[in-house]
Amino acid sequence: MAVAGLLAFLVLVLGLPKVLGMRRREHAELDTAARSLAAAFPGGAAVYPVRYGLGEPDGQPARSADSAWDLGPSRTGALAVDAELLQVRGTDGAALDLPLAEVQGAVLTASGVAWLPASVDVLLRSGEAIEFRSPNAAAITDALDGAGVPVATA
Repeated sequence: MAVAGLLAFLVLVLGLPKVLGMRRREHAELDTAARSLAAAFPGGAAVYPVRYGLGEPDGQPARSADSAWDLGPSRTGALAVDAELLQVRGTDGAALDLPLAEVQGAVLTASGVAWLPASVDVLLRSGEAIEFRSPNAAAITDALDGAGVPVATA
């Protein structure tokens, strides 16, 4: 029992700095992208760093179709929500202006990986879905909820 406890302690001591470093790098990359794209949004808009293009086949039957914005590879960008529009700008020059009338709902999902932030799945009336991963995922769902989009937590 003492050996198992010692091994668990060593894993924690050696693994925690690595996980924290990975999390710090992920947040720094996303924050840099959002700062570089902030001027692409209307003045005064709350801009959130996001990663998109996260759709991966997992062998499970899909509840919704993948949007072109959800297909890989993973890309960085920024997102803003106002009363009528969800806007996304990518560091690769991609732009999405999605009327909130086309959004059926959103789901906030915690990440199962220690260094990755939570994600927001935006479900479209067309049956498609777009996943956005962000350290500000809760703030994004709050903004969507404030704009009248139904939000759930998974």
